[in-house]
Amino acid sequence: MKKVYFFQPNFSYKQAGKKEQYWLPYTIGCLWAYTYQHCEGWELGDLQFKRDSIKDYVDKIESIDLACFSTYMWNKEYNIKLATAIKDKFPNVHITFGGPQITDKYLEFGDSIVLGEGEASLVQLMNDLSENVPTKQIYENPRMPDLSGFPSPYITGVFDKLIEENPDYVWSVTFETDRGCPYSCTFCEWGGLTASKVFQFDFERVIEEIEWVAKNPIVVIFFANANFGIFKDRDLKIASEMAIRLKDSQLEYIGLNYLKNSNERIFEIAKLLNVYAKGVTLSAQSMNPATLEAIKRSNMKSQNLTSMFKLGKQYNTVTYTELILGLPLETKETWCQGIANLMELGQHTKIYIQKGTLLPNTVWSNEHREKYDIKTVKMFNVGDGLADNDDEEAPESMELILSTNTRRFDDMHEGWMYS
Repeated sequence: MKKVYFFQPNFSYKQAGKKEQYWLPYTIGCLWAYTYQHCEGWELGDLQFKRDSIKDYVDKIESIDLACFSTYMWNKEYNIKLATAIKDKFPNVHITFGGPQITDKYLEFGDSIVLGEGEASLVQLMNDLSENVPTKQIYENPRMPDLSGFPSPYITGVFDKLIEENPDYVWSVTFETDRGCPYSCTFCEWGGLTASKVFQFDFERVIEEIEWVAKNPIVVIFFANANFGIFKDRDLKIASEMAIRLKDSQLEYIGLNYLKNSNERIFEIAKLLNVYAKGVTLSAQSMNPATLEAIKRSNMKSQNLTSMFKLGKQYNTVTYTELILGLPLETKETWCQGIANLMELGQHTKIYIQKGTLLPNTVWSNEHREKYDIKTVKMFNVGDGLADNDDEEAPESMELILSTNTRRFDDMHEGWMYS
């Protein structure tokens, strides 16, 4: 038997008087659930979900043939250091990296990378290793439109051992009721990586996952859907089932990315989930038409924000409007006027300001960096409320925008203070 280890380490969260909280490693759980049914002769060594001491963790590994690293901004530095340490101890191990920010630069730290949806590609890699044929440096496959062959890591029991072995933790989980995004916003990796197609998981699978959450110490659900509510009747039914089946669970919060072009159906969903979801985000990103065109948001219908704010009051649901600081062609004047316009249209609850972040593999981070003269700075300690975000072994960072060709740093700073 060959042994495969999966790594998706993350920070923990702590609130006073409550148990420590971790994310169940959904991505690697999906990968193991899928590859287990397609690859013979493989044994799971571990699903690594937290940032243990790298030396202590590597010392515990006795044998390993394949190490798979699910990588994003909150663990990229840790994963690189851990992969290096594993390779030092086991020179013949095959190291592979996957995730939305992976580029061929990661081949410096591993033997291969997986681009795009990972399930089919990882099966190819594992079969290559089993058959002792030369492996490729890059594994990439078209997306699979039929999601019925993707087993749920929750329903199949992939995480049961983790939960049983860690009774002092509570958990956050990731939900997917569909995959894909029909938009191609330049600052986001979602639409570009999923080729704008949205495919659905079986409704029965979604219901079984909800029931699994109700029976386990789950306190947070985050929907990985890019546009929950895009399938109006289906998503409303899912929300209704959640409201009923999670009533006696430990759940405290549900995070949702609602349909970008919001309508009344969004408020019907939000009303059902009001106990867990803290309102509806009406994502404007900018009120400047030139900026919206530059970031490919002009193809969306113009939201009648006034009517949306009125619907929020009608459904007794809080509305938030999101803006991103540092978008192309925004100026201090358009930024400040945009905030004023939002309030005049009726946004009297909250305008949520996101600091512009350059994510790898986006148009923003690549073509737009030079086109709009984007200057950045690294911000360390990624995230709020982290229990161990002062990690010195492998500090993580995000690339924040300081200035563009239409907003120098002083203008950006003034805009932030105005906000």
